[in-house]
Amino acid sequence: DLMGYLFHICAQPVPGSDLSLSTLTRIFELYAAEPIGKAIDFGKRNPLITVDAGERLLSLLINLKHSQRLSINRFAITSADNQILRILSQSDIIRFIARNVVVLGAKGQLPINHFMSTWSRVVSVLPHAQAIEAFYTMYTQQLSAVAVIDSQGHLVGNLSASDLRQGLSHHEFHRLFMPVVDFIKEMNIDKSTILTPPVVATPETSLETLLLRVVASGKHRVYIVDPLGGVLGVVTHTDLLNIVATH
Repeated sequence: DLMGYLFHICAQPVPGSDLSLSTLTRIFELYAAEPIGKAIDFGKRNPLITVDAGERLLSLLINLKHSQRLSINRFAITSADNQILRILSQSDIIRFIARNVVVLGAKGQLPINHFMSTWSRVVSVLPHAQAIEAFYTMYTQQLSAVAVIDSQGHLVGNLSASDLRQGLSHHEFHRLFMPVVDFIKEMNIDKSTILTPPVVATPETSLETLLLRVVASGKHRVYIVDPLGGVLGVVTHTDLLNIVATH
């Protein structure tokens, strides 16, 4: 929502690299002056879904799958009198499943390609593309992340929509016009690290291993690669929840 609203405020395609500091400041001032209420559900992708606190997790996932709402990132958990108790995220559910991975039984040992005949598509940007161009690609293609792939076809990083928060304060706004590699470097605690290696797996990686790898990394996606490191596709939280709901 914030990403879409940013480009709405800009009221133009991706700004070019020749923008002056005064123009950047003006764009930020327009963005910062707007009430947060205008950005709520701006992208129309995450409606407020309420879930009764007593509902079983598996039935929730199955119901969401049937209503084509598995991709919704967060749900409001409500009490019997419809008071919101807390927000439940996809990440919360994935962590819970990983902690109780034994319930998957033998299915947890099956390779991920047993459950997915095709992979979610990978949209990529070059390392030296402007960060705001990468976010604009996510916005126009309704994605939550893009891969950073160099000119040799090597997967070198990942940029997600949540990373946008690193560029939304007045003293950080200029970062959006940095190359992606520099933008990600600015986010790292260790400034000597150019890019944090993305999480990868092969088609033969087991479902259990993939779940544990996702949780350990704190990332929302795993890139599927071939023996030479070529990117075949990506497995997202939504894909994993779909597997649990289906199998």
